[in-house]
Amino acid sequence: MKKPKILFVDDELITLKSFELYFKNIFDVFTASNGSKALTLLQAHKDMDALITDFKMPEVNGLQLIKQAKSNHSGLVCFLVTGYTNTPEIREALSDKIVAETITKPFDLPNLEQKISSTLG
Repeated sequence: MKKPKILFVDDELITLKSFELYFKNIFDVFTASNGSKALTLLQAHKDMDALITDFKMPEVNGLQLIKQAKSNHSGLVCFLVTGYTNTPEIREALSDKIVAETITKPFDLPNLEQKISSTLG
């Protein structure tokens, strides 16, 4: 069975490496340290299943990245990693189904695995 392709975006290198090491045997993991690198990866991998991105990043925030990504990949399942789950902008993204779910930092990797797996079905 084909492993789901996951793109994880965070501006902290240690977080990217931790995610990659934990999930590399479960998912086909791609990482990017900013929004423009993430969009380039999405262009190259049109069959990406999920995008998980940090909200607070330089240049483009995670929600802006998700909106740009979904304009070219409508079936992409998106998760937003944030410590700020209750902003009007994030609540709206959840109610409009732009974001499947928010993930609070610091995240619990086994719990995150379960969330991703159950959402991707």
